[in-house]
Amino acid sequence: MNKSRHPLLLAAIVVAAGLSSAQAETKTLHYPTEDESMFAIEAPGDWKVTGIDEVGEFGSLESENGSILQFRAVECESEEEAKAEIDSISESLVKSLEEDFTDVKLGDVKELDFGGRPGFQLSGEGKDKDGNKVEFGSFTIVLGPTTIAEIWAAAYPEDKTATEATLNSFKPTGAAAGALNLDFELVNKTGYAIKEIYISPAEADAWQDNILAKPLADAESLKLTAHPEADAAMWDMKIVWVDEGEDVQWKGLNLAKISKVTLYYNEENDETTADVE
Repeated sequence: MNKSRHPLLLAAIVVAAGLSSAQAETKTLHYPTEDESMFAIEAPGDWKVTGIDEVGEFGSLESENGSILQFRAVECESEEEAKAEIDSISESLVKSLEEDFTDVKLGDVKELDFGGRPGFQLSGEGKDKDGNKVEFGSFTIVLGPTTIAEIWAAAYPEDKTATEATLNSFKPTGAAAGALNLDFELVNKTGYAIKEIYISPAEADAWQDNILAKPLADAESLKLTAHPEADAAMWDMKIVWVDEGEDVQWKGLNLAKISKVTLYYNEENDETTADVE
């Protein structure tokens, strides 16, 4: 297997249901270094580790059987550049795999979510030059608007469990762990003024403080900026009217994927809704 070649692909690391995570011995690997860690994985203790140097370069794991797993983070210059790389997932992966394998078959790209971070998954199978079966898995998460983490593997059947466990152990660390973009614009199109707005992490036991210094009139909007240490993806929101009326709540807003929330009120059914973009 030519380790100097790798699939240029961007897709999400997701914990797949039912995959075994048991390993006899593991070692924690930080990328690029423990002091400047952007993410970490739990690797099989007996797999050979090479190439963890600096951001942009691949770290590699290789088993005695010849299975290989590579991982890195990429810092793009712009969001447009990051999106352009994501758009090239399938084509780049196929070209790279076909250099080392035959009968390469890949499924459809799946859009996935990893703790509120968007990404994709691509998997399939093929054969090595000797006709032995090999399974492929590639995943990436977006650590930030222009920072992407990538991990992919080509595994022989005897290494399948260890490979899956390593893929699923992916964990953002350091600054990347709190790199979610939670900022959004809130627009009031209900026809009524809003006196108070509360936004709290979905797992919180109580509402945080009211974020409004003054009522938000109809047709007004405001931009909400998350605290730098905020790292929850899912949030709940509650509004309180200036006039009489029951408070309205929304549960499980994925602010990591939302840039705008517009509130509407329907007099016919007395329902307040939140449209998200």
